[in-house]
Amino acid sequence: MLELCVAFVTTSVVMVPVLAFLRRHQVVDVPNARSSHVAVVPRGGGIGVLAGVAAGAAAALLAEPEDTSTATRSVVVGVVLGVGLFAVLGLVDDLRRVPAALRLAGQAVIAVGVAVAVAAGVSSSWAAVSVAVVGSVWLVSYVNAFNFMDGVNAISAVSALLAGCWYGALAAPGTDLLVYAGSWALVGASLAFLPWNAPRAKVFLGDVGSYGVGALIAVLALLTAVREHDVWVAVAPVVVYLVDTGGTLVRRVVRGEPLLEAHRSHVYQRLLDAGLSHLGVTGVVALAGLAICLATATLPTGAAIVVAAVVGAAYLALPRFLGARAPGVVR
Repeated sequence: MLELCVAFVTTSVVMVPVLAFLRRHQVVDVPNARSSHVAVVPRGGGIGVLAGVAAGAAAALLAEPEDTSTATRSVVVGVVLGVGLFAVLGLVDDLRRVPAALRLAGQAVIAVGVAVAVAAGVSSSWAAVSVAVVGSVWLVSYVNAFNFMDGVNAISAVSALLAGCWYGALAAPGTDLLVYAGSWALVGASLAFLPWNAPRAKVFLGDVGSYGVGALIAVLALLTAVREHDVWVAVAPVVVYLVDTGGTLVRRVVRGEPLLEAHRSHVYQRLLDAGLSHLGVTGVVALAGLAICLATATLPTGAAIVVAAVVGAAYLALPRFLGARAPGVVR
């Protein structure tokens, strides 16, 4: 696959100067009470991942004859600009912390623009309005969920791999080139980033990566839902992230804990505190996501949702089953 190979090579090459730049300018993640690491690690490696995605997707799009409609071209432009702006917002936050309210406002503005661009490719006016409204909320929600979950080594890269393979397998290169190219480029870039982030992290994605990659996955899900007319198929590979962030939010509301206050009470963080290694936690998340995808691919929708509910419940209960120990860190 052209897009996968180009993305893999580009990210592999670009990561060297990116890491040098981050070290030189002290763009680093300093451990604190909420961290899952004890060493100072550069953050911002998402620049290399997104460079690979951009190169891979561009190579695939340029290799195809220019026969797309104006509506399709507007979707491509909107998606590219939107993902890029999400990444820029994340980069600014990496370089100079942005207040939470301002970050959320920026995410909302960008999300509306992307959702409207996607809606432009929908023929029915009522459906287009629904896509624009629901898509805006979805984009902001998932970008933040992906960012919240980016807390242990390899978890984001492996989750992006699963999502990329899922959406890429569903898309046909001849009729859905944007999703096809973007998905497999994401797979190639994520594979190239893994050695830099696991088993011990030389660099983190940073907000530039979690915002950019999270936005790309959210857009791929939205485009898949529009094409397939099936929301469940579109969200299958991201259910575990939604369960973790949603369950954590509900638990904090029930306990009366401040929702905007930083914490380490996500399920994946509690699994780390229960004694699992970083790669062990990533493996649990990946296996749960894979099980849901396999059920969705082989079972009727109702049965797949039941399987997902069982997997999600087991995932939420796992930290209590294992028991809590001292907070888990990696050196």
